[in-house]
Amino acid sequence: KATERVRDYRAKRFEAATQDSLKAVAAGVASGANLQALIITAAKAGATLGEISDSMRGVFGLYREYAGF
Repeated sequence: KATERVRDYRAKRFEAATQDSLKAVAAGVASGANLQALIITAAKAGATLGEISDSMRGVFGLYREYAGF
């Protein structure tokens, strides 16, 4: 049911603006800019938290804790 809501939400947004804002977030991460305004803009454009996180992960990578002794 939650996946249906997300699918419906994505269908109603303006996709070009959303993708542009996600690219801006990734560019901001790469340049070391303050991300707060970029993330707010992406959210207002209709990007989901997962999409914003994925755009940041694409630049930062994913931290994996070392579990050895």
